[in-house]
Amino acid sequence: MGSSSAGKVFSFSILTSQLISNVPASVFISKFTNNWFAISYGVNIGGNGLVIGSIANIIALRMSNSKNIWLNFHKFSVPFLLVTSVIVYVLFFLV
Repeated sequence: MGSSSAGKVFSFSILTSQLISNVPASVFISKFTNNWFAISYGVNIGGNGLVIGSIANIIALRMSNSKNIWLNFHKFSVPFLLVTSVIVYVLFFLV
């Protein structure tokens, strides 16, 4: 991915964050590219979406005693991930 476009690195950062959380995703992706701008934006946005996107999400939700908190979290976080991903991609990487 060393010569990949910033948009691809950004998208891969988001996707990887959804699978292994954003901090480990940034370390993993940095082994393949030095495009820190795309990595940082991608893993930052990737902290949204699925609860695993950020360990902080898991910690905060586990502190709640509500059974519906996980569903309610995803009801807002997944659309937020999609909207912010598109906005940032268009503003910074579509150029």
